[in-house]
Amino acid sequence: MIMKLSKQMKIQISFLILFLYWQMNPNNLSAQPSMPFTKGVNLTNWFQVNEVGQIQINKYTKKDFEQLRSLGCDVIRLPIHLHSHTTGQPNFEVNPLLFEFLDEIVGWAEDLNMHLILDNHTFDPSGFTPLTIDLPLLKIWPQIASHFNGKYKHIYFEILNEPNGITDAAWNQIQGKVITAIRQVNKEHTIIVGPANWNNYQNLKSMPVYEDKNLIYTFHFYEPFLFTHQGASWTTPSMSSLKDIPFPYQKSKMTVFPTQLKGTWVEGAFNDYGRIGHIDYVKEQLSFAVKFAKERNVPIYCGEFGVFAAASPEIDRTFWYEYIRKELESQKISWTIWDYHGGFGLFENGTNGIFEYDLNIPLVKALGLNVPPQANYEKKPLDSEKWLYGERLSTELRECSYGAGLINYYSKDNSFAGKYAISWKNPKQYDAIGWEFHPEVDASIMLQQNFVLSFYVKGNIIGKSIDVRFLDSKTGPGDRPWRTTFRLDDKIVKWDDTWQLIQIPLYKFKEQGAWDENKWHNPEGKFDWTSLDRIEFVAESSDLLSGILYFDEIRLKPSFPSFTSQISNLLEFDLYPNPASHEITVNIFNAAHTSQYQIFDLQGIEIKSGQMKNQIIIPVHDVINGNYIFKITSINGSQGSQPFIITN
Repeated sequence: MIMKLSKQMKIQISFLILFLYWQMNPNNLSAQPSMPFTKGVNLTNWFQVNEVGQIQINKYTKKDFEQLRSLGCDVIRLPIHLHSHTTGQPNFEVNPLLFEFLDEIVGWAEDLNMHLILDNHTFDPSGFTPLTIDLPLLKIWPQIASHFNGKYKHIYFEILNEPNGITDAAWNQIQGKVITAIRQVNKEHTIIVGPANWNNYQNLKSMPVYEDKNLIYTFHFYEPFLFTHQGASWTTPSMSSLKDIPFPYQKSKMTVFPTQLKGTWVEGAFNDYGRIGHIDYVKEQLSFAVKFAKERNVPIYCGEFGVFAAASPEIDRTFWYEYIRKELESQKISWTIWDYHGGFGLFENGTNGIFEYDLNIPLVKALGLNVPPQANYEKKPLDSEKWLYGERLSTELRECSYGAGLINYYSKDNSFAGKYAISWKNPKQYDAIGWEFHPEVDASIMLQQNFVLSFYVKGNIIGKSIDVRFLDSKTGPGDRPWRTTFRLDDKIVKWDDTWQLIQIPLYKFKEQGAWDENKWHNPEGKFDWTSLDRIEFVAESSDLLSGILYFDEIRLKPSFPSFTSQISNLLEFDLYPNPASHEITVNIFNAAHTSQYQIFDLQGIEIKSGQMKNQIIIPVHDVINGNYIFKITSINGSQGSQPFIITN
């Protein structure tokens, strides 16, 4: 007899068969629930600074996000030194400036339909995670979650990068408490959770399946470590002496083991490389993550993987990336490589890392990304105004400051123009604020056309000085990073904590020498204006402790039609701008004593006069349009004059 089954009964039987099949063959089903994103990069060394005021927000712009989108990336992981961007204990209040920056870049991601992971990358992974880590986590994450509650669709909260030196049980409990704290203020956004032991894939099995269903589980993958981290100086011990380890293992290509690493764990890994340096081993290790995702039926994501480029064979490095990428994708595991720019990144080693010129195309292809056209970079001389700082550092500069002085690029303490100025507090001798030109610039035409380095400065360092200097590029073993310098002392600047305009003609910079190969080299007349590498403001002469300096409106610009008058060896002055509208600035050089200035119209009638020393700004708004004569007389009787024009 044939029984007729209802549609509902057929559906129930189908589900029963599927369940029994899964019980007997769990590995035949998909790895885990689908992910909202697929592939992308870590944008490293951007928000990984120890003060909010040191974030160079213009290092990346919406254009960079657009370029990543064009490669096919749909996710960015943003490492943030999150705890350092708060007031610290006990309340850990998040600095509002961090929210200002995050809102801006999350907006870019939303506009481009990209996903953005806010990764709490506070600690150096070489240090242990303290058991008290719950104190800042439980204060900070509710603030972040509350700020973004109801805003933006595509952001994710990654609780902590690579916790280590803490037991699985302790970390899992702390992580659970943080999930609960976030959910009290934000039930919408996905939280990314990971295991202890540096987010190790083998520790996934020790994680609970948290009750919260809006989670993504993450792990990192750098196997075999001997291959991926050869040349790394930040490991313990340093592996900087290790290079040219092949992948896959080939005995004939193995390098000589460095003597300085004998007796360390690195030697053991080297001796075992014939076993672990193979595809089968790598696949076996990845299977730990795959098994976890299938057994727990949770979404999983590889937040970091990569190979340090400086010391690894490039062909082998590319092969490793392609294999790992394909293996992850075959298991439906989303990924972000470590990193975009930097030693593990997508650009040719040793280049400027410019998207249009320097992408490592074989690596881009190996990662299954879209390949954009590339051109040959041609450095062209600068011949127009170039801003270095105005509210923010230029997109074409990279931070390279050094020393103990505290730098804040977003100081609100009485900026000269706009919202922010740069502040520099308590610098010690030889500390510097410095920025690399990215890429280096050719300023030779600027020099020929009498361009000036123009900026506003104020400070309280009476009786002291700072040096302003350019460094050129060291092009090879026969060259050096030569310096050319101009000293700002109290003959030039009144350090009375008032804003003063400084405009230094480039021709007034004098070659100073070079520090290279751990020793000083006297000047040889070799400074190269066609190859400017960086600019620095330096506490060269002495400590400036208890001092604070401010800088604003920094640029290389054409000098206004201006005049330099060499009256004698004891008196020289600059006058600018010309034409003038509201004020003129006069800088006196080499004046031993106070001087008298006078302004006459062309009929010889005195309009203004007064005493001046070193620098004076003369208001002219009450003078009608016309031609005038500026005259200066030194106390020793030297005199000089220059015509100038007022255009109100």
